[in-house]
Amino acid sequence: MLGIVVWVGLFFQAVFSVIPQVLQVDSLFINVFSDDETVYVTWNQVDDVVAYQLNWSLASETTWHEINLSSDQLHFVVTNLKNRQIYRFQVIALQNSTQIVESQIVFQTPNPRNNDTVIHTSWVRLNNYLTTQLSPPLDLANLKCRGKLVVWDVQAPDCIYETNGYFLFLARGAGSVFSAPQDSRPVGAIRKLAIQGIWHDKNPFDNPTEFPITITDILPPTIGLVTNFSTVRGYEIRYHPLLASRVTWFTPKAPVPGRYAIYHEGHCNNCLSAMDEPTGAETINWLLARGWQVVGMDMPLYGQNSVDRQSGDQLKNHQRYFDDASRESVGGSEFDLQLQNEIYGFDHTSNITQTNEQPILRDHNDFIFLDNGVRSPLQFFFLPVKAVVDMLVTDYTSNDPTVLMIGRSGGGWTSYFYSPLDPRIDMAVSVGGGLPLSLRANYEWRDMGDYEQLTADIGVVTHEDLMKSAGSQGALYIYNQHDTCCHTVDPSDPNYAAFITYLEGQSQALGKQLEVYVDTEHQAHSLGPRGYEKLDEFLNLATPLLGSTITIKGLSSVALGESAVFTASVAPLSASQPVTYVWQADDHGVITRSGGSSDTISFSWMTPGQKVLQVTANNTFSPVSALYTIEVGIPITGVRLIALAPLQVNVPYSFTAVVEPLGVSLPMTYLWENEVLSIFENHAIFVETFERMNSIELVWSDPGQKTIRITASNTLGSATIISTVEVSSMLFLPIIYGLVNSQQETE
Repeated sequence: MLGIVVWVGLFFQAVFSVIPQVLQVDSLFINVFSDDETVYVTWNQVDDVVAYQLNWSLASETTWHEINLSSDQLHFVVTNLKNRQIYRFQVIALQNSTQIVESQIVFQTPNPRNNDTVIHTSWVRLNNYLTTQLSPPLDLANLKCRGKLVVWDVQAPDCIYETNGYFLFLARGAGSVFSAPQDSRPVGAIRKLAIQGIWHDKNPFDNPTEFPITITDILPPTIGLVTNFSTVRGYEIRYHPLLASRVTWFTPKAPVPGRYAIYHEGHCNNCLSAMDEPTGAETINWLLARGWQVVGMDMPLYGQNSVDRQSGDQLKNHQRYFDDASRESVGGSEFDLQLQNEIYGFDHTSNITQTNEQPILRDHNDFIFLDNGVRSPLQFFFLPVKAVVDMLVTDYTSNDPTVLMIGRSGGGWTSYFYSPLDPRIDMAVSVGGGLPLSLRANYEWRDMGDYEQLTADIGVVTHEDLMKSAGSQGALYIYNQHDTCCHTVDPSDPNYAAFITYLEGQSQALGKQLEVYVDTEHQAHSLGPRGYEKLDEFLNLATPLLGSTITIKGLSSVALGESAVFTASVAPLSASQPVTYVWQADDHGVITRSGGSSDTISFSWMTPGQKVLQVTANNTFSPVSALYTIEVGIPITGVRLIALAPLQVNVPYSFTAVVEPLGVSLPMTYLWENEVLSIFENHAIFVETFERMNSIELVWSDPGQKTIRITASNTLGSATIISTVEVSSMLFLPIIYGLVNSQQETE
């Protein structure tokens, strides 16, 4: 590895000028989750708030019950409710005595949790187990959420808890029945809230210098099983003292300008890099064959980043008391604590940078020890992705590039989580990357996911919020009905069908392509043949005419009856094809044609004047239009010279040039050339006029034959006449010099 540090400091200031700033959060959204005679209500932080007011009542009642809560409280558990009765809920943020922000009213029905869901979804069931059945019992008096002590009672928030090295998590929103947010959540608000939840105050999009990144070359780069490339580069992106991301940038043999893809692998345990797994290399090769430049990268601590995993020598014990091999029954149901019961040889510190002790990072669950209570450890999954996007957008300077982010498993989760944060990601594709939390306890614990998929750090923002917001131009979610790992989706199950209908139903309102595809044949945790077919179809449909510009090139004027050629070109060249071009021109009907990144057409007109063309290009996703104006006129066919003759020396005479034909297009320019025009440079005078005639006076001081050259021009051409006159001392009757005794030239 070469220690060449690049892309730091001022580099970020130039890159981030293109990213919209995060504005103040002035929208209020709430989630409501039911349990036995209780409803857990959570809401987002609103700027400049002084207090919150939570209102609730039976849906049939007209008056509210209410409670006032402090400005730093973002959840409350409403108790003593009646099961199987519908309640309504609303939160009001009080910013001052007169200004408030109100949430929409949402509804929920309290019900005991079913025994077929994992125990972590119910405080009532989990507390019963912790206090009566777990041996040895946990030290609940020292229970911490994000480094802060929390009282373990019914008001405890959803969180991944830690106490003396034990993990414990509570996720009331997890379940087996799909439940989408009831309020309307714009994509912009989701982005603001997610960024606020991860970084709290300053974030890398608006404050890049607060997040120093060093990038060094890796020589030789890791290639693995990737073959369809012409050049390859490797980089190490160092974003934390304990963590770095090693990436490989492949350029295809026939690159399409402006087309970039980030392939993100998941929890790749048994390989040096994602590119060494057939699933990763296969997808990268597939993209390279279609002209995409591809940057391959892995999750922290996995694939190429496995070298960052630390030894477990300091561990007193590393045991999952409840794993697949030893399940216990609670109330007749099976469950798996998964994150609970991992014992570490040191206590959690709220700020590890201020101690001499560093956490042992063996897997993603250990990231809880990187939580300083302000910025979420989720940032360590996204900072290297952001660094890669910065590299891509600065690599293509001709226009905004098309950036695709595609990932498998945990990489699919990263794709649909990161892309809503960064609008420079045009398309997001997730392959078995995750499900809404309300569906993750449908079968067994394997769908719950690792630390990063369970943390409540982003508050009210849900997985389905992120999924609909992913990709500024579109997103595709691919699942396998017979997945051998996790996140299996059965399209015949009403709950999964409801999720698919919800997500795809957001497409029209958001003006982008959102698709869910379930492969009913492929029996693996990867893309199958039908999955690749769907991916190809999606990319052809969703790759926009980004940015987008369409230009028309052609003549500024054309002669009456002659053909004028026009070429329309769209940008970027990476826009998916075919592109439909609809041409409309004055005095012509609508002409529709199909082509690639450009289309050439010709028009002619039989009437003079200014003509307007319009072309609209569309690849079924993002139409763009342009206008063009051309002048149709009559060209010059000749020019005549009128003068009195014979001419006398020392007597001024008027000469007049007249262009033909009568309706010739104006304006006109005249170039007079003669040796007596010595006061002008090159013995010539240039005149521009809107007349088809032009006159000047000439006088000679000596007799003899004199030559006059006149060139008349308009936008369609020119004509030249060369005439000879005799200058003497004698007077003769007037005659007209014109085409006779003259040499005529036209162009």
